[in-house]
Amino acid sequence: MKCMLLVILAAIQLLTSNALSWPGMSKQFCESVPNNTLPKCPQFRNLIRYFFNETIKRCQEIRITNCFESGDYFFPSMGYCIQYCWPNQTRGKCWHEPNSGSGSQNLTRWYYNYKENQCYLLLYHGKDGNRNNFLYRDECIDTCRYPTLYFIENKKEILDLIAAYKKRKEEEKRKKLRTKL
Repeated sequence: MKCMLLVILAAIQLLTSNALSWPGMSKQFCESVPNNTLPKCPQFRNLIRYFFNETIKRCQEIRITNCFESGDYFFPSMGYCIQYCWPNQTRGKCWHEPNSGSGSQNLTRWYYNYKENQCYLLLYHGKDGNRNNFLYRDECIDTCRYPTLYFIENKKEILDLIAAYKKRKEEEKRKKLRTKL
């Protein structure tokens, strides 16, 4: 029983601490550049990690397919990359309201709920819809979800950023409509 309590306490401490915030972590990780010149691994390997692309000032996904890079100096999720390297990066595809689309298919997909910082099931009908539509829950989480503690501490700023993004998109739509008329 004591062992179980110690394990639970350790897990709680890890979850409530910011495990990725040791000194130098953000600088080292934010400056990590993928090495695309290494040969591919003979065994199938497709390790998905995230890095900060200094040229375009955005966090991006990288698929590590060689045997030599472990991905240790890349972020395990888009949320961590954005948190440490570019907190104001927009992830517009994640901020669309869920849209089942049209058509006659009933496909199980996942969408991100930005108000709750969670991914939920979506019944997609095969056509149209929007980009907040993921085949796998893990893909939705890795692409959209903010680290929980970061989300809780910065929820107002995140929701303000989303509102500004949506307002800008609406203004762009109205402007396009006016130019067509």
